[in-house]
Amino acid sequence: PPVTPSTDAAGAMRRISALDLVPAVYDWLANHASWPELVAFLAIEGGPDAGFDDLVALAQVGIHGVPKVALAENYWDELGRGALEDVHTILHDRLVTAIDMPRVAREDMPVSALERIALGGLVATNRHLQPEMIGALGVIELQAGPRCRAVVRAMRRLDAPVDALPFYEEHAQADPRHGKDWLERVVTPLVEREPRWAPRIVRGARWRHAVNESFIGDVFDRFAAHAHAIGA
Repeated sequence: PPVTPSTDAAGAMRRISALDLVPAVYDWLANHASWPELVAFLAIEGGPDAGFDDLVALAQVGIHGVPKVALAENYWDELGRGALEDVHTILHDRLVTAIDMPRVAREDMPVSALERIALGGLVATNRHLQPEMIGALGVIELQAGPRCRAVVRAMRRLDAPVDALPFYEEHAQADPRHGKDWLERVVTPLVEREPRWAPRIVRGARWRHAVNESFIGDVFDRFAAHAHAIGA
């Protein structure tokens, strides 16, 4: 439905994030995918927050009060709370090494995957899109937890190397908390202070949902021969 400045932006984001919260491809991954299929999937998916640390750092520029603190805490978690070995990009590097993840060339990636990446760059490099950026990043946090739990189940089912687990385990545990904080301590007080941001924050959330839905559809099609065979 149309969003007006008086709309509960946090509530709208909850509803958007709940749409296809755990797509069928993740259920297939958790319960049926082979090891080569899991590795191929992760190489395309790239994790829930590729570049998220830089994006959240840019999102907080010019913001004050509780939202600034909440975004800073999120960023600090991304940086492993000061422990280099726990920095999320380091955890991802360990995952890549542990499973010998191939690097997929840009020309071999689905266009939808490139669009998903490009959205982050678009909102981060256009200052006037800061409200849309808040909405788009919030959807990432709200959806990542259950999807990462599905990846963890797949890894455990397939006896993945120990170093493969921490990246997705961290997001499975932390992102539900991050998503709650994003709504309650970032979106809600921002909209209370600047009601005109409400429809724009929700628009950014819709943008993220749209590019992610397209991406998930393409990834599902890539594995369709196997996924459809087991009714995922």
